[in-house]
Amino acid sequence: MTKIAKIFVFSALLAGLPLAAVEPSFASAGTSSASSETVGIGHHPAVEPSFASAETSSASSETVGIGHHPAVEPSFASAETSSASSEMVGIGHHPAEGPSAGTLPALPVRVTVSTLNAEAVLDSTVLRAQVEYLAAPSTGGRVTGTKGSQRVIGWIGEHFQNMGLDPIAGTYYHGFRTSAGTFGRNVIGCIKGTSTQERYIVVIAHFDNLGTLNDTFYPGADSNASGVAALLGLARMFAEMRDCGKTYGHSLLFVALDAKEQGMAGADALHSLLSRRGMQADLIVNLDQLGSSLAPLHKDRPDYLIMLCDSAPNPSAGRTSASSYRLTLERANIAPGLELDLGFDYYGSRDFTRLFYRNISDQRVFLEHGIPAVMFTSGITLNNNKPHDTPDTLDYTLLTRRVRLIFHFLHRLL
Repeated sequence: MTKIAKIFVFSALLAGLPLAAVEPSFASAGTSSASSETVGIGHHPAVEPSFASAETSSASSETVGIGHHPAVEPSFASAETSSASSEMVGIGHHPAEGPSAGTLPALPVRVTVSTLNAEAVLDSTVLRAQVEYLAAPSTGGRVTGTKGSQRVIGWIGEHFQNMGLDPIAGTYYHGFRTSAGTFGRNVIGCIKGTSTQERYIVVIAHFDNLGTLNDTFYPGADSNASGVAALLGLARMFAEMRDCGKTYGHSLLFVALDAKEQGMAGADALHSLLSRRGMQADLIVNLDQLGSSLAPLHKDRPDYLIMLCDSAPNPSAGRTSASSYRLTLERANIAPGLELDLGFDYYGSRDFTRLFYRNISDQRVFLEHGIPAVMFTSGITLNNNKPHDTPDTLDYTLLTRRVRLIFHFLHRLL
């Protein structure tokens, strides 16, 4: 306070006047203060509630994200003024004048994109709701070519559209015929990278299942509604990073595969599509059964994840060896709240590892064509391919941690 100001204040006190009469008002009713954590980026009303009526809000003194997040950041729609921290202020709704228009200089704006922004949009309750939808009787067990399957196909495509994923050749839906003549569809969405070459990391999860056999309904919650929910969660997280302004060299393809139960026809159709369009797949990441904690690697560690990959380095130029994928996952696993018990074979058995990696899931098609692939799984349990493979048997908190880890794995590779 200047000497003259002090004189004014002292004079006011002697005269019995309130200090507000001699000091400028900062419109406290509409002021928002910045606080100490990191706030996410983007607007997600579908996942978490809005705070449209809030007149005040606190955000962090470290980094405030980009856009409007009712889930993690109260709305500034009704605020007339706001104050921000001296560290970093993101992009979104920031009144140009600041507190008491014209009286304070504008703070410098710096944009910081954090993986925490992506993690803010991942919610275990959403994953559970998605598994419950996919495994409900209304989808009929998701047998290729059925009405229930068509319902699921449209539902996945709508999710991709809402996330702003790019279609391939003008559509999310890519049809094919199985060897039995059944018509199936893969659902494909893309986040383009900055590379001038058509190079992709392709994340896949099959959505089809057994349906109803002999009047017995097979829900397929772990196999593979859990993998599809994980696929949608990863797509949402990377769409959030894109919306924040984050770019990657590689493009990302998210593919919900049909007809795994019919000779992996969907995987064959995807490989054909990539070949026809000259889209180079540098890595296939297969998500197959990710929701269970019933087959741990160690009895005292139900929080586990298995990644299967080729034990021998791939000699193809420009492609990463299997040992590098393992190292990347181990480094990603150090992140707070992760630290899962990792396995890189199928419960120590070389023969079963070869069987599961080389033969019984969709990555097989790509391995046969010399394309590197990794498979993430929580293993086979006594519930798989049984009527009691139901949503209530899965661990959604653990599924969320697994999706987070796979996100960090991919983020490091991109």
